[in-house]
Amino acid sequence: MILQKAAETRDELDAFERRILRQVQKDSSLPITALSEAVGMSPSPCHRRLKALEERGVIKGYVALVDRTAVGQGFTAFAQVSLERQTRESVDAFESQIEPREEILEAHLVSGDYDYLLKIVARDISGFQEFLWSFLTKVPQVAKIRTLLPMRTVKESNFCPIH
Repeated sequence: MILQKAAETRDELDAFERRILRQVQKDSSLPITALSEAVGMSPSPCHRRLKALEERGVIKGYVALVDRTAVGQGFTAFAQVSLERQTRESVDAFESQIEPREEILEAHLVSGDYDYLLKIVARDISGFQEFLWSFLTKVPQVAKIRTLLPMRTVKESNFCPIH
């Protein structure tokens, strides 16, 4: 079982698995025949390897990348958030409040002067201000919010380098 041996951990990817991962990141809608051709193997083994990557959780899912401007969510801002207290209970309570909010695309617990870095989208600056006033400033654990408004997006990617 060469496939099992090569797939025991996420870090043990063989050359074909790395090619498959690179290709599905570029276009996850490819039919298995096109994917197998692109990675240089026949369809059946390619399909088995793809399914094994999914089952192991290396491939977490498939998504469509939406142009946020086209759907009225073209404004992006970042918020650095400090909590009143850095206890497990406070962290858990804050995270449970922000997790369901669709406006928050990313939330990172960080080291440094602030506790969290949030990437937030809205229709425009007024929509972002409304989000801040009606939600984020009312989360009980929040002590301070510092906002950063990007002037231009230089690079944005969901592509994970596979070496």
